[in-house]
Amino acid sequence: MPSLYFNCYLISYMRIHIVGTPRNPSTPIIAVDPFARVSYYLTTMLHRNNVEVYYYGYETSTVECTKKYSIVDDNFHSKYFTKEFENSQWNYSTEGENIFVSKAIESIKSNLHPEDLIVSTWGSQIPKLQTLENNGVKVIDGHVGYLYDSGAKYKVFTSRANQHYIYGTTNSQGGFWNDIVIPPPANSITEFEFNPNKQGYFLYIARLIEQKGIFIFLDLARSFPEKSFILAGQGDISLLHCEIPPNVEYVGYADLNKRKTLLANASAVISPTHYVEPFGLTSVEAALSGTPIITTSWGGYIDNVVEGVTGFKCSSFKEFKEAINKVHQLDALECRKFGERFTAEYLIHDYIKYFKTIIKNNWYEN
Repeated sequence: MPSLYFNCYLISYMRIHIVGTPRNPSTPIIAVDPFARVSYYLTTMLHRNNVEVYYYGYETSTVECTKKYSIVDDNFHSKYFTKEFENSQWNYSTEGENIFVSKAIESIKSNLHPEDLIVSTWGSQIPKLQTLENNGVKVIDGHVGYLYDSGAKYKVFTSRANQHYIYGTTNSQGGFWNDIVIPPPANSITEFEFNPNKQGYFLYIARLIEQKGIFIFLDLARSFPEKSFILAGQGDISLLHCEIPPNVEYVGYADLNKRKTLLANASAVISPTHYVEPFGLTSVEAALSGTPIITTSWGGYIDNVVEGVTGFKCSSFKEFKEAINKVHQLDALECRKFGERFTAEYLIHDYIKYFKTIIKNNWYEN
């Protein structure tokens, strides 16, 4: 296993400005917000690898960096965005987003040098940040974890499936060399504890909405009345307007600590999503816990689930049932080994290499 922190060479000239997300502070403790986690780990791991990195975001963000610019506080968060989201879905405020990015731009201007890189992990910020692209300054969409084109010249896609989806829906002719695929650095190698000893239940851990496949999960529970199923997630379960089978235990919203425990003890995670997942972070969190995942055969899961090794990718209800019957055959240690490849400590190497290539502006160099 490589050391946690890669001692980058000859990158002292690299100056990077990272704009956090308006939805939440950049911190690893908000388990259900990958954008907050990515902005935290990207900033922190760049700093730990001796990169000069400046962060712009919430006062309560816990990033490690060269300097943090606190552009908004908790009162802003409460006014414009969902703070208590255990029983609700995310809300979005265009006004709040505009205020956030405007404040970021003003702070960046006071600290911007020629050839600097500006990285956003929240795509709607990109058009306004591009007004700073002068004197060699480049703006990068550092986490395309959604299903639209932000308009950035440089984009980091979370999966090949997401890259191809966006190229296809925006009529891009074959993509661009400026773009790259790097899985989201949203987990630390030490964050999820490996546990080979399972407690025999099957876990759904996602938002309580139809697009995430919750009704398929409940139908699977009905098909296996002798097995135990646990339902955890963000949202109001009463809005599902359906009967919960007696072999399903609803445990409510799972914060980070609860999420770790549920994943570590599950025989498998079931994620029968209808949604074209840009990546599907649950698969990595499960793998790090030594837990396989049973999911759908499209979206980001194509890249991050190894069929018959770390889980099963299903195209029908029958295949989901077959996977439940044979998932016990998979090796927990193989899941863990695979999951480690998707941790921030590993992925930061790819980000640094990509940023250096952008600065050199030479796509033909070996």
